[in-house]
Amino acid sequence: MGVRQFLPVGTSLTETVDTVKIAVREAREAGADDQTPEKYQRLQDLIEAARQQDRRAVDRLESDLAEASEPGKGDRARILAAARDRGEDILVIRDFLAASSEWLTNALKTARMRQSGAQQVAEAEVRKLLSRWAAINGENQG
Repeated sequence: MGVRQFLPVGTSLTETVDTVKIAVREAREAGADDQTPEKYQRLQDLIEAARQQDRRAVDRLESDLAEASEPGKGDRARILAAARDRGEDILVIRDFLAASSEWLTNALKTARMRQSGAQQVAEAEVRKLLSRWAAINGENQG
């Protein structure tokens, strides 16, 4: 899984981190987050860790790889660009993005299930009211 799958070119890491943090908080408040306390804490830790990373690390790696792939550059240049020690920034960012994607997928499923349940309850209440109305209407005509 590549970082760019979850963080396309031009997408701000800072804004993504902030958006995920808000979404997690609001989903929890709305009851659409059913993760275990351990998973919730792990996601919170990843959010904070991602916030501390160099947001330009992904762009620099991508640029280095593109430059090393230019015509006339040998395999050695590509290997050196890929193997250069870049610290943990990209790994932490990747872990945050993967965990956020998993959380979002699960939260949306939970929200859909809750919505379906609420919709069924509302439909049952409307049917009851219609039945009562029909009974009252029948009494008035009889």
